[in-house]
Amino acid sequence: MPGARPNNPRVGDRAEYYANFLLSRIASAVQVPRQEDFGIDFMGALLRREGQSLREGARFNVQVKSNADLLAKPFGALRTSGWSHHEVKWLLGREPFPMHLSPLFVGVVDLDGGWLDIYTTVNMFHARWMAGNPTEIVLVPGELAEGPPLAYAFGTPLPYEPETLAANPPPGDAQRWLVRLRNPVARLSAQMAAGTDEDLAPVITALERWIHIDQLNRVSAFLRIPAAWYVDAWLPNVAPSGEDVRSTVYGTDRTDADLPHMEDVLHVFLTSLRYNYGIQKDQVGMAAAALLGDLIGARHVARHPRRS
Repeated sequence: MPGARPNNPRVGDRAEYYANFLLSRIASAVQVPRQEDFGIDFMGALLRREGQSLREGARFNVQVKSNADLLAKPFGALRTSGWSHHEVKWLLGREPFPMHLSPLFVGVVDLDGGWLDIYTTVNMFHARWMAGNPTEIVLVPGELAEGPPLAYAFGTPLPYEPETLAANPPPGDAQRWLVRLRNPVARLSAQMAAGTDEDLAPVITALERWIHIDQLNRVSAFLRIPAAWYVDAWLPNVAPSGEDVRSTVYGTDRTDADLPHMEDVLHVFLTSLRYNYGIQKDQVGMAAAALLGDLIGARHVARHPRRS
């Protein structure tokens, strides 16, 4: 109403202003207008100085929260209008939403402490493949006392009364999945923003590495290949080494939908690999690629006789 407004949104506004200021020191960050906000607060690209120029680097998205407690609000929760399952599908890139290839970070602003913590969401891909279709997802910063100690994500019963669930049958697997975000991958403060480019270089390098890890997960999900890349432990503003990055694979119950698609993708990769082994005159590599390529190729031709 004219002359007054609720205070809570103003706190969030201040958090976004501060996040924008800090992000502008390491990236070209564009704030999404509230009228166009579908879940992303900032779209950005890392920046590095080269002589008298700034070079655009890896791109990313950020969702900003004014405090970590706001992350306790589940994606997909039951509301007065029903289940908001579209939020889970948007987060995980499930149909009808696309799997966006720009990584998603969660930024938590501490206005009292004067810093911005940036969390990666790569561990949500474990939930994507293990659950298949989670009913709810909660992104949890830090560590959790509950749940399997080494799990990156795990399902828990939905915290609703039986009568509520009977009246509102949940979509998906009827579980609330908790995703451990663990440590922030980067922390920025006003003091750091006032520093030199050399002072901020480790932050940019760390974010570049995490963007790459997130993109591996997103490309895999885009291609419908159930695999995840992750890191066991890390420190803010320290880039994981190549040896720190691990991968794992998952089974899929969507056999009719996913397995033929995986074979079609693999057919292209193996054809390219075999061709390039031939250019390099690598007979061992050619034989290995041909062994699997002929089998996958035959199945591909059977499904797509005209295309092949």
